[in-house]
Amino acid sequence: MSIYRTVPVLWVALGLHGCAIVSEGRDILAGLTNPLVVQTLVLGVELPSGADNITFPEEFSAGSTGTAFLADAGNVADLENAPISGAEVWMQAEVLDEAGPGAYTLAPGAMAYAAGQEWSLRVSTGGNREASARISLAPAADFELPLVHPAEASLTINLTDQGFDGAFVVVNDAEGNITFDNRPQGIREFYDFTRGEPAGIIEIPGEAFPDAGPYAVGVAGIQTTTGRDNMERMNTALSSMMSGNLVFEPIIVE
Repeated sequence: MSIYRTVPVLWVALGLHGCAIVSEGRDILAGLTNPLVVQTLVLGVELPSGADNITFPEEFSAGSTGTAFLADAGNVADLENAPISGAEVWMQAEVLDEAGPGAYTLAPGAMAYAAGQEWSLRVSTGGNREASARISLAPAADFELPLVHPAEASLTINLTDQGFDGAFVVVNDAEGNITFDNRPQGIREFYDFTRGEPAGIIEIPGEAFPDAGPYAVGVAGIQTTTGRDNMERMNTALSSMMSGNLVFEPIIVE
């Protein structure tokens, strides 16, 4: 008798398990086919103390800066051709301003950056269509600069084995002119960057140090957040959330 009583229970259990598998499969398919693609970057900015002889670009105010690119794209080839304008985008409680077609920016220095925190991104494209994502804030990279560096000579920075998915480097002169910057521009370059190699040896070309004088070199190890567990109602295959702590150090070129 116990056998016959158990059989229906087993079927119910298998049926429930099967429903869970089907539901999960639908969620995965929805994430892969959703046309909303979001590429986001959050940068913390740390300026050096005692560098009063160097002016920093306005976009690198101490605190944080952020950019989100939005596209209505079915595949990688469509990313640049279908920007989403007129959307509402929030990073935490701060509203991002639309700086160009499909590009939304966080005011420099609007929020304090703290490694290890998790920030939220919310996107509304109208018609009750909303999406969200979580962004884990990366720690600062460990790097060293020489006190003095020759003009027009390349400079190598080593971030090997620090666990970063990539790295951004920015160099500016005493007047605040950016002389080198390897940050991606536009949603397709952001996508390509997140599919690149882990951070390792980075070579700053000699053109970044054309003249004698003080410079600042900013380095950020980049951490990428991907996957359907961190995103809702957006394309989980093409979207990604990046963060990094951009730390500037002074250097004298002679």
